[in-house]
Amino acid sequence: MKLRKLTLLLGLTLALTAMTACGSKNTDNRGSESTDQEAVKPDETETIDGEFSQSSEEEEENEEDIPARIYGTIEDISESELTVDNQSDISSQGEMILTIDPQNTILADAGSGIPLNLSDVEKGSFVAYLGPAMTMSLPPQCTPYVVIANIPEDGDAPLYAVIAEEPTMEDNSYRTVKATDGETYVIPDNAYVKPFRTRNILSVEDIHAGTRCLLWLDEQDEAFRVVILDAE
Repeated sequence: MKLRKLTLLLGLTLALTAMTACGSKNTDNRGSESTDQEAVKPDETETIDGEFSQSSEEEEENEEDIPARIYGTIEDISESELTVDNQSDISSQGEMILTIDPQNTILADAGSGIPLNLSDVEKGSFVAYLGPAMTMSLPPQCTPYVVIANIPEDGDAPLYAVIAEEPTMEDNSYRTVKATDGETYVIPDNAYVKPFRTRNILSVEDIHAGTRCLLWLDEQDEAFRVVILDAE
C-alpha cells in the first residue's frame, strides 16, 4: 500500500513538472514574437536582403521633388486648360490635358521667364514638368508643377530645377549646384538672377537647398540667367 501511494505521488510530481515547463515555453515564444514585430516599424518595408526601404510617405516626397519632364506642342487653349501633344517618351504620349492651377502651377514665358496668363499662351512648342498624379481618363489629365510656353522656333526652353544641396564655391567665381534629379549645374557669380513675381534684387547668394528655379544655359552649359520661383 505504501509503495502504491509513493508511486502515485511520484507520478503527480512529474506531471506538474511537465505542465510548468510547457507554460514557460509558451510564454517565451510569445515574448519572442512580440520582439520580432517591434523590430520592424510600421512605416518600413523589409527587402529581400533584410534591409529596410523608405516609408511610402518618404517615397512620395522624393517623387514630388523629381517631376517628369515632357515636351511637345500646344494644340488648344481654354480658360483653365492646355490640350497638348506630348511628344516625349515620358508619361502618356499623345494627347494630354494640362490643368493650370494659378495657385500651384508656374506658367512662364520661355524667353523672359516672366509669369504668363493662359490668355498670353500661344500655340506651339512647350515644356512641362509633371507631378506623380495623373488621371486614368482619356485623354489623361494632370496639374503640372511648371509649364514653359511661347518657345521660339530657334530657341530653347529653360530648365526647371529644385536645388538639393547648398551650392559649393569653385575658384571664388562660380557656384556648383546639384538638383534633386541628380543633375549638376554651374552658376557664375555674374549670372543674371531675378525673382519670378516680384521686383526684388537677388543674386546667386540667394540660391540655397530647396530653391526652385528656372535655369537658362549657354553653350558651355553654364547658367547665364536664373529665375527664382520661391522668392517673395
